[in-house]
Amino acid sequence: MHSRILPIYQRSRNGFTLIELIVVMSILGVLTVTGVATYRLLFVKTDLQQIAQEVATDISDTRLESIAARNQRAYGVHFGTSSYEIYYNTYSVSNVLESHSLPANVTFSTVALPNPGNDEVLFDKLTGKTFNSGTIILSHNGEFYRIVINPYGIVSVST
Repeated sequence: MHSRILPIYQRSRNGFTLIELIVVMSILGVLTVTGVATYRLLFVKTDLQQIAQEVATDISDTRLESIAARNQRAYGVHFGTSSYEIYYNTYSVSNVLESHSLPANVTFSTVALPNPGNDEVLFDKLTGKTFNSGTIILSHNGEFYRIVINPYGIVSVST
């Protein structure tokens, strides 16, 4: 019997080379980083949408309180940079019924109401109309949602 020495390319391989393992691990690392970044962006957008819906619901509920003329009062919402307050009749600290703070890094980046310096919406008793309709923009990490209040007091949310 002759023992033959096989050339390197004809020998059987019983595993992976270090280079192959490094390449596979690099590809998995890139895919993981991309997936995490996409997940975080989706998470921020979903959170901001939920917060915008909550604010819009509070504004709508305040309008309904005015329509009901509960306690013979008109009700309104005052907007700060990172909070909003629900009040009755005219805005003052003594007339505030509820105060809501926005989560960290979420702000009202724009409160575009027709009366400059007046960052509040007061709804008329029984009709729910407002003379201070406009747009409020919530923002967080480059994402934003727009809350629009029309002259009839109807509230809508959009991107």
